[in-house]
Amino acid sequence: GYFVSPSIHHAESYSLKSHFLSNEIIGPNCTFIDYDDIELPIEIINNNEFGLVSSLFSNDGNVIEKFVSEINVGRININLPTTFSDKKMPELGIKNSGNYRPRGSGIVSSCIYNQSVLRA
Repeated sequence: GYFVSPSIHHAESYSLKSHFLSNEIIGPNCTFIDYDDIELPIEIINNNEFGLVSSLFSNDGNVIEKFVSEINVGRININLPTTFSDKKMPELGIKNSGNYRPRGSGIVSSCIYNQSVLRA
């Protein structure tokens, strides 16, 4: 197999030309972008062709509510890393991260659109 070295990247701004901002990298890689309000992260997430999991670290209830209601991903972790997973909740990916079909012990077969949110 292949080995990928862990890496952290800081992007000065959002660009779809960035490999780290436009691809789903299943590995120890993280990219940070500075922002002033929650609109930019929501735009970045929704304009990406992948939608597996996103994390938000905030204590502001209004920011959390806006983030949860407006982003298009399969799982949202609040004040938890993207790697955190609770096996009681559905695991799903949307867009090119999956096919809108949940798996795991927590699925509800009658759901039309699934999204799970975890908060620490």
